[in-house]
Amino acid sequence: MSFKMGYTDFHSIEEYDRKLNIFYFSLNPLKKSKGLMGGKKEEEYDRSSLSNIAVYEINTGKTRYLFDTVHEEEEITHFLFESSYVEEGKRIEFNHSSSKIQNNSSIAQRDALDRLLICQSNKTKEINKLWSFRKNGEGKRLITEFGKDTEWRIDVFNQKIRVIKRHPTTVEIQDFEW
Repeated sequence: MSFKMGYTDFHSIEEYDRKLNIFYFSLNPLKKSKGLMGGKKEEEYDRSSLSNIAVYEINTGKTRYLFDTVHEEEEITHFLFESSYVEEGKRIEFNHSSSKIQNNSSIAQRDALDRLLICQSNKTKEINKLWSFRKNGEGKRLITEFGKDTEWRIDVFNQKIRVIKRHPTTVEIQDFEW
């Protein structure tokens, strides 16, 4: 699975939060590969998957990683944060376009939230986890976890994460702060 954000697939992140002067850089997991002609095995990066994100504070030179331990079956599928308020359209700008971002109009003027939102998928257990961090990588908090058959959205107007599970004749909806 590759990193998905809206209409494009991503295999790496190199982004800035200019207001806080932070640089985000993705890490790809290592995979073992066979050497040429059955020789020495070499390690190489699996560029089809994202395992972690480095948060580099430019002013202090400090680097943090969002996850202390990364398991090879876990990958980051979404990396989103509010970047600024846009007066035209009265909406919040995000680091990427995404179909996960909804209800983003007629927003009262406000500062962008100091939060990162990460969706992490476990390929073997078929479970997703939504994580929230402060933009500097601190304050890690598990918002919720859910199965592959469940959807999620960001409700910008209400500043909520909405998790939606469909059943044959009903729907189960939960809102979370992020």
